[in-house]
Amino acid sequence: MKKVLIMSVGIGRGIESALYKSMKEHNPNYVVFITTKESEATLERMVNGKRIKDMVENTCLTIEDEKDIESSYKSIKNLVEDLLEKGYSPSEIYVDFTTGTKVMSAALASVALMYNLSSLTYVYGQRDENGRVISGTEKIMSLEPLRIILDIKEKKDIPAYFDVYQFNACLETLKELKAHERIFSHKELERINELENLIIGFQEWDRFNHKQAKEILSKVKKFKLEKQIGFLDELIEERKSLSKKFPELKGKIPTHHLIVDLFSNAERRAEEGNYDDAVARLYRVIEMICQFVLLNEFKIDSSNVDIDKLKDRLSKDQIEEYQRKMDEEGKVKLGLKEDLDLIIKLDPKNQISQLCSEVEDDLKECLSFRNNSILAHGFDPVHKDEYEKFQQLVIKFIDKIIPNYKEMLEKSRFIKINQ
Repeated sequence: MKKVLIMSVGIGRGIESALYKSMKEHNPNYVVFITTKESEATLERMVNGKRIKDMVENTCLTIEDEKDIESSYKSIKNLVEDLLEKGYSPSEIYVDFTTGTKVMSAALASVALMYNLSSLTYVYGQRDENGRVISGTEKIMSLEPLRIILDIKEKKDIPAYFDVYQFNACLETLKELKAHERIFSHKELERINELENLIIGFQEWDRFNHKQAKEILSKVKKFKLEKQIGFLDELIEERKSLSKKFPELKGKIPTHHLIVDLFSNAERRAEEGNYDDAVARLYRVIEMICQFVLLNEFKIDSSNVDIDKLKDRLSKDQIEEYQRKMDEEGKVKLGLKEDLDLIIKLDPKNQISQLCSEVEDDLKECLSFRNNSILAHGFDPVHKDEYEKFQQLVIKFIDKIIPNYKEMLEKSRFIKINQ
């Protein structure tokens, strides 16, 4: 296998022994010495009867101003890019920063990290009274830049993705971490697995898979999720309770918690800047509120309206109007506007009916945002101000049927890792 060793070169006494030790350990095919004008003479020194610069095929990169870190960084960066262009892979390039100036070493280590080179090596040993390493006591310590890169991914990249709900990006990054399990300790791997459960749990929740989300998040111990798990538990129990009350609906039940959860989901889409998606969800929130009212107050399923339940409340002409809506399967299915219209007809004094009268113009305008959206019937993008107006309108609807919605909403919000 090809192997290149990049070494920073200093001027102190005994440095040649450290250089020799590193070259012997790495056994490279090719060495690039990074020197200053003063340290070039170090390569003329003898170790075991042979000059350093004659021990292996090599070249020198001379740093003109060893105090200029930006210039040093650029020179070393260009060197590494040149090696990569010549066909060396990052795994074939090793770095030793034992000697040389602090600026050279810092620049060299930075480039090694950026390009994920094979390893960073440092030679150490017993020191004499002057603080110099005693020849013959040298030992090599190394660190893989990959380890630092993976730590950055875990500590910075994943939290950054998670906090903006980019769960697939989180999982792809985790996949990179788990591909290098050998680098991590058992305790670190436990932490990574815990992080994976956190991500998958919230991803399932974001997809409305509430049971799976609760099951997975319940395994997470190192993050405070009491509020979120409590909300999921209440959501599941409320659906279960109403399913027993309306068994014919087979669990397809609008509930308080589902309404709040959907509203919270809309907030997340807006936070991402996806206002079309957010407004589509807000539309569904109002629709779900109407379905909830029709079901709980009038025992009417808006996806399959029982005409007989309307006969004592509506006129003959109105009944015939709904009969004409019957599809080929014999079902009367109502959309949002028809739901609102039916609630008003059944009980003009109902709180939703009264709210519709109060916000009639705003309701028409907000519904037009959704209807004109490319995700509905039109071609227009939804803008932030349109979403915000729709959001405030939806809050008025939620407030009418869920007095404690603010408390529920707070419990439904996803945690932020970076906060």
